[in-house]
Amino acid sequence: MAMREQDTARRLLTFTVADTGSHPDARQAAQLARHLHSEHHFVEITFEDFFQAIPITIAAAEMPLLPASSFYSLCKYISQRVKVALIGEGADEIFGGYPEYVDQNRQLSRIKRNIDHLKAHGYQPGTQVLAIYERLAQAPTFDEYLKRLFEINLKDQLIHDHLEFVDKLAMSASLEYRVPYLDDQLVAFVNTLPLHFKANRALGIHKHILKRTAIEHYGPALLDIALRRKLGIPSSSVNYNNKFRQLCFERLPDNYLRRHELGHYFMSKEQLLLFELFLEIFERYRGILPAGFSMEQFLQERA
Repeated sequence: MAMREQDTARRLLTFTVADTGSHPDARQAAQLARHLHSEHHFVEITFEDFFQAIPITIAAAEMPLLPASSFYSLCKYISQRVKVALIGEGADEIFGGYPEYVDQNRQLSRIKRNIDHLKAHGYQPGTQVLAIYERLAQAPTFDEYLKRLFEINLKDQLIHDHLEFVDKLAMSASLEYRVPYLDDQLVAFVNTLPLHFKANRALGIHKHILKRTAIEHYGPALLDIALRRKLGIPSSSVNYNNKFRQLCFERLPDNYLRRHELGHYFMSKEQLLLFELFLEIFERYRGILPAGFSMEQFLQERA
């Protein structure tokens, strides 16, 4: 964005979303926008916005997930102003932005814990999961572990957990996203860099070269933004996620999980409710939400 700002006479538009203006992402996005001299838009969503968007996002993403409501609201707002936008997807995958890039045990422990949990409940983990775990666990050095992790995360994880999700939600709001960090030439160049330029384990810094470049370009004013802990879009509505979870806990009956034939697969009431909503959308309505579909009524019918 900084490079684009220097290369155009037109003022850039920037956007961020959160459930309150005091959210760290909201405050620091505004600070960054001032450095970029952009026309910044802050999208503040209410719980009602969040709640009503749940069935829309499940229909668009084709999976029963919750944190997408804030992202959908952001896409909808942007699409009223422009039809094509840039997004930072891919930066974590090519520059090493996740915690496991500097903490090997974190990733391996998480995968092992999930594998053991499945086995303890009588399920056999998928062969792909087991293969990934073995490949990472058997890396002879940390550098080899990093090489394998970069390769793994640039494949299925990036496509299925990020790019497809972003594309589906954006298209449902009539918006198209471009991903400059995944430009072929940029990815090829970054892949030639020494590993510690990207994930510096000694300093515990993710996306090291990216952050260093930003600080060198903008100076100390950008230190707090570049070095702070990553939050991201799902955290923008974390308060509403918790409120929705509490709403389900209070309004759905105590035997909600027990009385459902698949209830033992879920750990909480809101997880089962989202799954039932997913089935309602794709079995009853064939993936097309009817006009006037009410999330409140859907919840009430199961209370």
